Amino acid sequence: MSRNSIVVDVHYHYFGIFPEDFIDVLTADITYGLKKRGPLPDQDTLRKMAKETIIDPNGDLVKSRKERLGIDVTCINTTDMYVPGIVTTELILQSNKKAADLMKSESGKIFAFAGVDPRRPESAEVARISLEEYGMIGIKWHPDYGYDPTSPEAYEILRVLDRKGGILLIHTGYLPGGRSKYTDLNLVCDILVDFPNIKVIAAHMGKTAWHEWAGLAHDFPNLYGDLAVWSRYGDRNYAHFCRELRELTYYAGAEKVLWGTDDPFENYTVPTKDYLQMMRDLETKSPKGYEFSKEEIDLMLGGNAARLLGIG
Repeated sequence: MSRNSIVVDVHYHYFGIFPEDFIDVLTADITYGLKKRGPLPDQDTLRKMAKETIIDPNGDLVKSRKERLGIDVTCINTTDMYVPGIVTTELILQSNKKAADLMKSESGKIFAFAGVDPRRPESAEVARISLEEYGMIGIKWHPDYGYDPTSPEAYEILRVLDRKGGILLIHTGYLPGGRSKYTDLNLVCDILVDFPNIKVIAAHMGKTAWHEWAGLAHDFPNLYGDLAVWSRYGDRNYAHFCRELRELTYYAGAEKVLWGTDDPFENYTVPTKDYLQMMRDLETKSPKGYEFSKEEIDLMLGGNAARLLGIG
């Protein structure tokens, strides 16, 4: 598989295990996308959609992305939101193990990040098991759930990650209903200073705070950013999307940008096939003065991620 043509999605939420009682958590995410595109189905239909397009116990939805969409490699991540007595450590370990097993069954095509909430009392041990015993490639954090990614508990996880040479995928930027103060890129800067060997992917590149990400990415060689949910910006105003993306590469370099989707949820907001086409159209449809070369597009679509993941 050549790095020059590979397509890698570094940001895909995988739900191999999901409690039936919490299915409406998933339908809320589906609703966010669908309501922008027309009338909403009833709740029973939404639940059916969640079960068919998000919950994926055998990994069939992920494995079929190559044939359906032309995506060669998918980096899946699990989510841990610590709710005592409900989202148990046993459940999170089962979820991480499920993702790790899928990664092993599709070696080189699927890579897996482990969800580990630092507020969980056993979080450092969950990280160790997930990385060392399960063989997962890194940790996924959602500090917007209400935790400081530079807390002592979080740093215990980072020490485990540092020892294993893993990657940190961390949400940055606002999120509806989230605690955005914990997604501030200044906190990511502290992590980069204190753990200079850890490779960090700032999910969403801070969204509209991308200037801060780009400045940090210029100065820190181990900081990358993904384009998950940027499909919304391109769908709303493609010329503006092109300009913003071009401008951030002036600071950070195209080699720091990784393509990601935030699927399976984001496919309901902007179909993934359309987002792929947006990226490929950068060469011919970007406004004058903001053009991209094919080489740059190939790097962002997969070449950079392939290098980071050691593919090819």
